Amino acid sequence: MRILTRCPDRVKYILNFSSPFLKRLVRKKKFGRHGYDYQLIFKYLLIKQACNLTYRDLSSTTGIHHSTLVKVRRTFAKKDVFAKFFRHLVKELITRGAVSCEYVAIDGSFVETYSKRCEEGSAYWGKVEAHGFKLHALVDATTELPVALVITDGKVHDSRLLVPLCQKLSRYHLKPSYVIADKAYDSDDLVSYIVKKLGSLASIPVRARYKQKELNLTLKEQGRTTDRTIYKKRTSVERVFSYLKGRYSLGREKMRGIGNFLINVFLSAICLLVEKFRGWRVRIL
Repeated sequence: MRILTRCPDRVKYILNFSSPFLKRLVRKKKFGRHGYDYQLIFKYLLIKQACNLTYRDLSSTTGIHHSTLVKVRRTFAKKDVFAKFFRHLVKELITRGAVSCEYVAIDGSFVETYSKRCEEGSAYWGKVEAHGFKLHALVDATTELPVALVITDGKVHDSRLLVPLCQKLSRYHLKPSYVIADKAYDSDDLVSYIVKKLGSLASIPVRARYKQKELNLTLKEQGRTTDRTIYKKRTSVERVFSYLKGRYSLGREKMRGIGNFLINVFLSAICLLVEKFRGWRVRIL
């Protein structure tokens, strides 16, 4: 295979890393034609996402017909391979102590549809006057790595996804010390959930006082921390969105529908995690 000149170091690492878990995850049936190596195709799909390639670019580089790449990608999606491998990488980092989630930041980011029109699973959001989807993420603020991801249509309010995102932490047996979010998450019910269910403090600023009648500030600040140094860690989730959209081309793929968007989200997140493994010189298992 010709090494792509667009990002050779990243491509070389993706091609060379070996994961026994990934090998088991994409293992084919024992009978029938063997065909292409599915583990290698999985890596090609990561390269496609990391370098913002089209299927035909990838086909001309690898020698595998583009229809085969699309078919295998669809097979991986049905088996939930992308989500499972993402969760495996997160679990590996937590097990090794690289991710502690003492501080977690939560936010949502809007991504416009490729066609600029209504697509399957998309919705019109008046704030940006566009059709699209929303990526909601829970991020470890220290390492700036995504730990939990949820996809919705573009008009779902961010605050509705705080509880589902925090519930995903139980999969890793994590209890953060602080949950950090912006004013959109300013809700007594959400703060109560963070304090009672997670045993954490909420770093969520109170919305403008003049917009809230009969505001009891003393009651409102219970279960919250007003430490500005903690709240400033919220920018970590914004940087993760920037990495996914800028470095790993999320939202620039020429694909339609929320199903394809979900796959692209996990491919971008896996690329980000794999890049961290490379930077920390940690072997992927």
